Amino acid sequence: MAAKDTLSSHERRLWTAFGALIELLPARLDRMMSEDSGMGMFEFYVLDELDRSENSTLRVSALAVSAEAALPRMSKLVARLEAEGKVDRWTCPSDGRATNVTLTDTGRKALEAARPGHIAALKALLFDPLNESQQKNLEFITTILLERLNPTKEETQRLCSGTQELAE
Repeated sequence: MAAKDTLSSHERRLWTAFGALIELLPARLDRMMSEDSGMGMFEFYVLDELDRSENSTLRVSALAVSAEAALPRMSKLVARLEAEGKVDRWTCPSDGRATNVTLTDTGRKALEAARPGHIAALKALLFDPLNESQQKNLEFITTILLERLNPTKEETQRLCSGTQELAE
């Protein structure tokens, strides 16, 4: 058994494999989506968040938090999306310091055009290699880890978007 300040050989193998997965999967998904639709994962995520929000509108700062992105990175993406006609950007009427972003019809059409490629990439890289039991195990393990990273039940449920009821 390994000491508390070292990893066992099993933990090292698991960490190495997991580390490779969290590096390779997003990069491969991004590349597959970019090749398919010209829209990378980050842009897809932002447009999808807007599409699922009330009135297809969120504050730039809320998008940044949701995407775990720095505010300058989000602001730069929003400026590009606005120039492409995919979003409208406007000052929040209740807080003049904040900026709201609304998905446009052009943005919604771009998102819907990219969605089949997004789903195909997810299936090819994440779901197809696993049988149903393995997928359920992955969901269970992922939820446990998300609860550790996002300790509020509401945040974990939002991220999991209803995949399962979490224990109190």
